[in-house]
Amino acid sequence: MGIAARPIRHSRQPDVTHLAQAIGLISEEVERFAMPLKYAFTAIPDSHIPRASSAIFQQLLEIYASETNKVISVWRCFSTQDMSFRPHPRSKTVLEIMKHQLLSERRLFGEFMGVPEPLAPQVLPVHETPEDYVTRMQELAEPRLTFLANQTEAWWLEQIPFFYVTRERIWLFWRRLLHTCNHRTQLTIYFRMMKKSVPSTYGPDVGGSRSDPNRGSSESQIRPVLKGWQYVPDTLSVSLYILPWCSRRRRCPGRFSPVYDGGISSKQTRRDGCSP
Repeated sequence: MGIAARPIRHSRQPDVTHLAQAIGLISEEVERFAMPLKYAFTAIPDSHIPRASSAIFQQLLEIYASETNKVISVWRCFSTQDMSFRPHPRSKTVLEIMKHQLLSERRLFGEFMGVPEPLAPQVLPVHETPEDYVTRMQELAEPRLTFLANQTEAWWLEQIPFFYVTRERIWLFWRRLLHTCNHRTQLTIYFRMMKKSVPSTYGPDVGGSRSDPNRGSSESQIRPVLKGWQYVPDTLSVSLYILPWCSRRRRCPGRFSPVYDGGISSKQTRRDGCSP
């Protein structure tokens, strides 16, 4: 008895006309609902960020100013009564974290990188209120931007002592910035434990809601950012269903791209090694 020939399955081609119409409608909706991403308060606006002597290092100044603004945005949301809060007896208080931020940043910039800095006893503000620490954070950050903007590539790439090792200055800069991010996010956890709203540090609504600052990505409310300053409204999330049309060809579209290929189950592996 002969074996029946296996029919050849031809992949169906998507209706590109409908796809084009869907994309056109989405573009119209984005233009209609898009809005600038603006913070409620900006300590160091873009107009106050100096231009680096070499364009390749401009990103360092802009990211440092941005992170300083984020830290200040978080600090401003604490009250004087909150400064003594600590989630555990072995944890630092809000006040201690603010002190550590100012002193450790001064130490790295001044004692390791060679940036002009005030003496340690002159760093902390006289009064221990959030407003005074916010003011002091900005007062210390702005002169650093001016100094760093004037430095050359040779200065940034110079190997300098860092405790028991030697590292490039630019390496120390990024390490310091990550350390600052760590303590900023530490305080946002304190907000959660204190049942306080967490201030936005990525624009007013990205990853959240217009009415509720505590709504986040866990509720699938993330809005894709376009051109760095626009977001797509929640009502357009249905547009994601058109993406599988773009991934029908038998190739690896990337692990974050939806894949639609009739006849291949989610438990199978494609010939090119990519899981569907």
